[in-house]
Amino acid sequence: LPHILATPAAEEVEGTETPAPIRHASILVVDDDDEVRDMVVAMLQELGYRVTAAANGRAALDLLTARTGFDLLLADVAMPGLSGVDVVRMARESGCAPRVLYATGYADLGVYRVGLDGEDMIRKPYRMADLAARVDRALRAPLGHGPAQSHAPPQVPPAASQSQVAFCSRNH
Repeated sequence: LPHILATPAAEEVEGTETPAPIRHASILVVDDDDEVRDMVVAMLQELGYRVTAAANGRAALDLLTARTGFDLLLADVAMPGLSGVDVVRMARESGCAPRVLYATGYADLGVYRVGLDGEDMIRKPYRMADLAARVDRALRAPLGHGPAQSHAPPQVPPAASQSQVAFCSRNH
């Protein structure tokens, strides 16, 4: 799987332009599969994003509440313990949820369907160009649950491009 993620076919690379990262956005990646998580982190870093990784839902939730300032949460849907859907729901309840992009390799998401309505999702396996486009789209999307809320894309001041910016206490 990691080799599939990292090795696009030659014809897919030609003529494919990946969007520039939005203002050095900070992304939290949570996936229980070490190889997939490491590959996604490497891909996002190559695209110019600041990336923090979590191996499970509890670790991601702890990071979201303690180290606020993530512009995007890229969450695996199905994980043991807290699923990606659980993490997002709990973070939203605490007021510390960034924009969200779900990732899944499962064809049947029935058990998670209620929590995924109106949410952006990328299907595994995916190539770097696909990831770049979906992350860019997610960062430009409205902040909050579902597509109905309207908020500006994340604004990271140039002086803060290498540090975390606190958003957890915002009133959106």
